[in-house]
Amino acid sequence: MSEKLWSMPVVSWALYDFANTIFSLNIVSLYFALWISTDLQGGEYLYPPTFALSMLAVALVAPFLGHLADQVGQKPFLLASTALCITATALLAWTRQTGSALIVFALANFSYQVSLVFYNALLPAVSGERNWGRVSGLGVALGYVGAILGMYLVLPFVDPAAYGWLPSPLKGVVDFFSVEALEGTGPVRVNAFLPTAVLFLLFSLPVFFWVSEPRGLRRTGVGHGAVREVLQTLRSLPAHRDLLKFLVANFLYADVMHTMILVMAIYAERAVGFSTQAAITLLIAVSAVAAIVGSYLFGWLADRRPVKSVMILVLSLWVVTLVSAFLVRSPGLFYGVGMLAGAGLGGVWVVARVCLLLLAPREKVGEFFGLYGVTGKAAAVVGPLLWAGTLFLFRDYGPEKYRFGVITLLCLLLAAIGVFATVRFPSQQRTR
Repeated sequence: MSEKLWSMPVVSWALYDFANTIFSLNIVSLYFALWISTDLQGGEYLYPPTFALSMLAVALVAPFLGHLADQVGQKPFLLASTALCITATALLAWTRQTGSALIVFALANFSYQVSLVFYNALLPAVSGERNWGRVSGLGVALGYVGAILGMYLVLPFVDPAAYGWLPSPLKGVVDFFSVEALEGTGPVRVNAFLPTAVLFLLFSLPVFFWVSEPRGLRRTGVGHGAVREVLQTLRSLPAHRDLLKFLVANFLYADVMHTMILVMAIYAERAVGFSTQAAITLLIAVSAVAAIVGSYLFGWLADRRPVKSVMILVLSLWVVTLVSAFLVRSPGLFYGVGMLAGAGLGGVWVVARVCLLLLAPREKVGEFFGLYGVTGKAAAVVGPLLWAGTLFLFRDYGPEKYRFGVITLLCLLLAAIGVFATVRFPSQQRTR
């Protein structure tokens, strides 16, 4: 455990956020999302339910995997899930049918989401209560740096305009990792998948070399009483009323966050009128820069102010974001909406981890991060399904159907704020 923000274990832990956000941005939010929705038949309506089903699978297994990781260590599970995600991401480059592409994507997203359970549970191994917020914020901030760099490093593989000015040696690298030639006829989004897998692999390596397991590991035998103990933990939740209410609130606001991650690029293109890949890429980059600032700022605040008030502030920022998204119709002004969304997204992931660490029993932190994952992943089932259902219900309204989807998300967010306002947190040590 380290109180130093820039120690090797802390930076190595945070670099995993850098690595996995490259996957999240390039696959879930941008290149795969646009490719499956635009280039493959039926993808626009099948993508959200497929994402939802993969998240449902995560919700079902996360508590049990978290329990096992508490017994034998987080890193073996983190290694296995990371390797599976990287492999599936690379395989996406050779899929061309809607069904096979969605199956491989579901496997990649499942393993990515599961890996977060073990990654989050390693936070106490590299930080203490005095700097949880800052270390968590550093991870999220580096994650969004990874999102920007990963997006632009992959762009020459996708966009002929970005490819043309490259020097010959770099063109050779692009050609080597491309599965389809860049012929100047529009974005070749399938080319993004293989380099994304390579970048994820490269930047995930430090966590496995320089981060040790957290103290207090309970070595009671692999799988020993796993189902019984997890069910016992679930039955005990009513006794942890504030933790239970936090998990309910997390379910509701995670509905909003997961759905916005999933559809932001599509919303910008279909509802606001972004007409080029470069404009959408710039929107994501602007959002990611705002997320870097927001994650570090809210992490700093979480170490110095009551975590409840910081989370209320973050969620209020999201209310402003959704109202603005509903009202704005100009691509130029929508960059401001992207900045608000990025800052709010970074803040939510930072502060939520601190909330969980304050509410969960220390000896079961992995297991409770698994339950935290259940609510987040279950939300990722409900949110996209509600979004897809809203689009279908208002399908006769053309692009305006997307704005009805935003209203649905706003209702969920207001409910989340109402529930979270009733959660009581233990006192926190403060850094002067």
